[in-house]
Amino acid sequence: MTSSADGTKLAAVAENDYIYVSTDSGVTWTQRGLNKPWRAVASSADGTRLIALGDYTSYRSTDSGATWDYMLFNVQGKPTYSYYLQYWQSVACSADGKRWIAGSSWDDLYLSSDYGYTWYKAGVSGYWSGVASSADGRVLLAAPYDDLLYVSTDYGQNWQRRGAKKAWYSVATAADGSSSAAVDFGGPLFVSHDLSTSLAGTAGFLYGENRGNDAVLQYAGNGQYDLISYRGRVLFDRQIK
Repeated sequence: MTSSADGTKLAAVAENDYIYVSTDSGVTWTQRGLNKPWRAVASSADGTRLIALGDYTSYRSTDSGATWDYMLFNVQGKPTYSYYLQYWQSVACSADGKRWIAGSSWDDLYLSSDYGYTWYKAGVSGYWSGVASSADGRVLLAAPYDDLLYVSTDYGQNWQRRGAKKAWYSVATAADGSSSAAVDFGGPLFVSHDLSTSLAGTAGFLYGENRGNDAVLQYAGNGQYDLISYRGRVLFDRQIK
């Protein structure tokens, strides 16, 4: 299920069923699309752009789910039908619907920076049960089944493995990418406020919960720093106090 930022436009999918959309905050629902083995759906913040994925199937809508068209995956310049790309499991996008991330079973992560019209591989493989994106699409979180979580702070160009090896099922991240949550299949909910983004100039500061916590930063250019490694629990605050 997915929602617009204001909660008025909703879309939901079910396996071997149709796509269902609502434009009145869920009071009424309309059946759309085709009966397919749907797995995931994501929406832009205004609710106009949506992508729904399933087993060997992919559809796009640009009118808040009123109409849906088959989406051909143009992967790195080569048009590819979705039935060649295994089982799609998860999808997420930036607030403006321009940047997308999609994950399938035992395959690479796929990224798009042009509203889903062309895609390229991120270079990390796994069984991607869940993906999430910050509002600007810079911070990405991907949850593989039976592995560590994957985090990118540069639009998916580079990835770091975080957390513990779990049967991850679903993930979510805050709009600014500063906090995230992950669900272990059959286990508890994990919440992190650890630094997962770059800080620009004096926009924030680092602090540790306990004496002896430390962090290694690397200058990434353009007034930003990437977190390379840390010991203990290192947090950050974007507000200057």
